[in-house]
Amino acid sequence: MPNRYQPRALHDGPNLCPVTIDDLDDITQIVWAGFPGDPKVNYRFPLREKYPQDYWNWTRKEYQGYIEQPKKFLVHVVEIPTDEDGEVVKRPIALAVWDIALLTKDNNTGTSLPALPDREPIVV
Repeated sequence: MPNRYQPRALHDGPNLCPVTIDDLDDITQIVWAGFPGDPKVNYRFPLREKYPQDYWNWTRKEYQGYIEQPKKFLVHVVEIPTDEDGEVVKRPIALAVWDIALLTKDNNTGTSLPALPDREPIVV
């Protein structure tokens, strides 16, 4: 029986695979591109366009927390091969985060992320 957590080809191009900490900037970019009109994002980060670095840092820290808790969260990306300067490199294009231990407390609970200019410190 195959291990369901091993990377597996979806078809000739994209692959579904677990993330590594090296994927963090790509994941942050995917989140930025994927949720620009999400009401929750608009509510939580109303000045994200005025302070993009703060929003980037906060988003990156949030997803780093998921990656650093593999017994609590399962994080996978879909990668596709791309051509970069004549070399084929796999780049993440989509991600999913599953809470696989619903009764386990998130390790980030009680730790504050830096305050954004329009908000108090956020506890996650």
